[in-house]
Amino acid sequence: MSGKFLKGYENLTSPIIGMPCCRVSVGEHKSFSIGFGAAVKNAGELPGPRFYGEYEMGTYSAFWLIEKQKETIFCKSDDFEKLYIRESLSRTLGGLTFLCLEMESRAKIILYMSGDSRLIFDGALCDREDEIFHIFLPNSEYLEYSWERGWRVGPAKGPWRGGMPV
Repeated sequence: MSGKFLKGYENLTSPIIGMPCCRVSVGEHKSFSIGFGAAVKNAGELPGPRFYGEYEMGTYSAFWLIEKQKETIFCKSDDFEKLYIRESLSRTLGGLTFLCLEMESRAKIILYMSGDSRLIFDGALCDREDEIFHIFLPNSEYLEYSWERGWRVGPAKGPWRGGMPV
């Protein structure tokens, strides 16, 4: 659980260690987002929730699942249209703290949290250029991973020309 795959990005990611989960969301097409740290009010620039986490991690396209004590308790294929499932997800992850990230394979990233819980992002079925995992960072920075491009950092707002940050 060393997170060595983030070598070169430690200055961006090390502050997240020990931060509590403040927000969980299953979005359009069952994308997944989990916020850590202080709750930051949505200034209305983007549609969406009333607040975000200081650090927001997730995926738009990868399969994801949540395990507690090595047992799957939620996954992308669950029916999140049902309110009680969404509420249960928030209760289960709310308050857990971020411990570290691990890259198990080129397509699988694991986010370890307190309470013997982990969140697995599996991009095995994603297109090579699709984002498998991302982190929205303070100061409008964005860190993402895809098979094709590997890890890269750039602006959270605005275009990335030719697949690279402007």
